[in-house]
Amino acid sequence: MDLLQMTLDSIAAISPETLLWCGRGAAIVVALLALVAALADLRHDFWSMHQAAGERQEAIRSQGADLQERIAALSAALSVIAVQRTAMDEQGADPYEAAIRQARNGSPADVLIRACGMSRAEAQLLCRLYGASPPLDGRQPAVPHAL
Repeated sequence: MDLLQMTLDSIAAISPETLLWCGRGAAIVVALLALVAALADLRHDFWSMHQAAGERQEAIRSQGADLQERIAALSAALSVIAVQRTAMDEQGADPYEAAIRQARNGSPADVLIRACGMSRAEAQLLCRLYGASPPLDGRQPAVPHAL
């Protein structure tokens, strides 16, 4: 007898119920091997994603620290600008008030230029708006009448 014939004869001697259980067992083993392989792939994917998420989190943390530094620098610069603006407002208001007062007292534009450090155009404008001298064209300004 040849080997194939002996194998077939030995299989025929086994009951069909036993063969069915062997087939079921083999199918379960194959299914378990497939599940183990899938689990290994999932575990690898999980750790890859976990590592990528950690790297992204570190990058975001670094960007957040950079933004905090930039916000602090901008806040400091804004504070300096606010102090400078307050100082400029205080300085800017006083010379104009003094120049208006001098123009109302009849000071010419040359005096306003020297005393208040303003341009000729500014001094002439203040003299025309607030000065006691008549306009350049010789006409008297219109005086509003009370009702």
